[in-house]
Amino acid sequence: MSTAKRPLIPLDKFPEQLRKFVGQDSPLAATKLVVQGLVPVSGPIKVCALYQASHLHAKLVPEAQKALLQIQADELSTILKTLPPPIIDWVAEVAAQDPVRASAVFASPASAVSTLMRLLSSANEQVASQLADNQVKLMSNPIFLQSLCLNPALPQIIRERLIELAKFQKVDISWLAQSPFNTASAKTQPNIQSQSAESKATQQKVTTPKPTGPVATGASQSALKASSSASQVKSNSFALVGEEGRAPEVSRLNHHGLALENFPEQVQKFLVPDAPKQVVNLVLGGLFPMPVEVRVLALYHLAVTRAEVREKSIEAVRAIDTANLSVAIKSCGFAETLDWLADACLGADVSPKYPALDEHADLVSALTNNDQAQEVTIARLALYTSAQGCERIALNQQRLLNQANIIHALYYNPKFSTVQADRLLELAAREGVDLSWMPDAGDVLNEISGQELSPQSSDDHLLQKAIQVGQDEDPKDAAINAVLQEHAARRAAQQGQDDEQEAKPKKGYALIQSLNVAQKIRLALLGSQSDRAMLVKDANKVVSRAAIRSPAVSVSEALLYARNHSLNAGIIEYIARNRKWMQNYRLKVQIILNPKTPVNISLNALNSLRPAELRAVSQSHNVSGVVSQKAKDLIKKRQG
Repeated sequence: MSTAKRPLIPLDKFPEQLRKFVGQDSPLAATKLVVQGLVPVSGPIKVCALYQASHLHAKLVPEAQKALLQIQADELSTILKTLPPPIIDWVAEVAAQDPVRASAVFASPASAVSTLMRLLSSANEQVASQLADNQVKLMSNPIFLQSLCLNPALPQIIRERLIELAKFQKVDISWLAQSPFNTASAKTQPNIQSQSAESKATQQKVTTPKPTGPVATGASQSALKASSSASQVKSNSFALVGEEGRAPEVSRLNHHGLALENFPEQVQKFLVPDAPKQVVNLVLGGLFPMPVEVRVLALYHLAVTRAEVREKSIEAVRAIDTANLSVAIKSCGFAETLDWLADACLGADVSPKYPALDEHADLVSALTNNDQAQEVTIARLALYTSAQGCERIALNQQRLLNQANIIHALYYNPKFSTVQADRLLELAAREGVDLSWMPDAGDVLNEISGQELSPQSSDDHLLQKAIQVGQDEDPKDAAINAVLQEHAARRAAQQGQDDEQEAKPKKGYALIQSLNVAQKIRLALLGSQSDRAMLVKDANKVVSRAAIRSPAVSVSEALLYARNHSLNAGIIEYIARNRKWMQNYRLKVQIILNPKTPVNISLNALNSLRPAELRAVSQSHNVSGVVSQKAKDLIKKRQG
């Protein structure tokens, strides 16, 4: 928008001593003094004067904009709350090329929707990337998300993440169908459908929570909406992490400081950016009396806004006794705070720096039953919490059915008993929950349905032991170890060796064979490469298919299986039909040489082989005569 279209500020709105500098009749030299900061004024008046100067004299526009960008972001955030829409609109226009100031404008509740839309759509790459970090506000209004995603300056990888996150949270993205970025976005999550009428109602319910706790009582409605509509994950296709890929990766919310207006007035002085270290230490040490709910929020605010006290803030919140901390979690109305507490107190991390607090099951219950806690928070907690924590999360069945990724995460937690996991899967299947993340979900459910489990399986100590043993294996030697352990176990059984000699093989093959079907299926998904090397040969086809279809199987691991001519045909065919794996030349050769590969697949793959491998296929006695003859024909054809 052109600055000429914005109205001038009436002179009676300025202090009397300033009017002669910013009036329509004021000379350029006089107005320039204000722009250069030579006329002392307060922060809000300064911004108004810069706005006035840029609209009075075109020559002063660059200087006025430069002076505005020299105002500190924290101060600008405070000033914006007192400004009328036209001035904020001008500030947004100037800040569109500055990441820090643009973020302040975007986060301000005083900014008009139209102003923010122009800011999002006109920002350069650096600013657009910075604005994308404010996921809470972007997801609170689909128009904001649309404006940013349609900005061509936004990096494609960030656009895809935002669209994926919007799908997870059921934010309306119907505009995406007409977007030039539709193809790239669709490839990110092909199985997620657009927002339904029911999900819209849920979204509306989530983004308008009632204030909770003593701090929320005095909070502004807009701040509460922003905090409660933090990003969620609503997907059934987690990315895998780690070398073995034993668990789905669940992201965490972006943590931002809370608006000071959400705190009692007497507490705000401890949390301002320039608060002295001695004052901050009063909060960290619990020396200033305040309700536990307020203290938890204050510790969170300090942890995310002052890097130098982050560790002390976490130590302080962990020092609060469980009963009081549980009360604070139950009454907390801020999704980002709950997400932070999940990591700081409950150990919701893949390798937590801060281990879970002792006897924290009550805290898990409090967090799980808080409506403001987002799905990403509960799912991440479900991955790494204790057995008691898993039980508490599983009790909230309504939440599990509405937020199916929590079921996915619980299943991947080895501390969650297989009996409970199977019951949860059966419940999810009855209620129509998407279980596509589980390989052969239908066959698995048929296998475990009505299965009579032994008392030994209820505590899953064998499954946990098998997982630990598999993790200790060297992945490079996994296939060799699997074969050796299997033969050792069989020799021990045949020769009747003593317990000491039999103990070693039972760490591998014998231990896995002692598991029931449901535990083997979970081990196939949770376990290591050495575990899968044994389970892929299991007599039960559901177990062997779960092993080869585990998302953790790598191309190099598939190559080992492709070389094994004793595996059942279903395993070989699955590898042969995996387009990603078949892009590997060595794997393609081994698949063609495997006698259990379907003939049509082998024939199609022959055309891409080099002469040396073609000769090997033509001379092989393991492949079909049709395949070997086709290889000979190709050799003759290439030789002319």
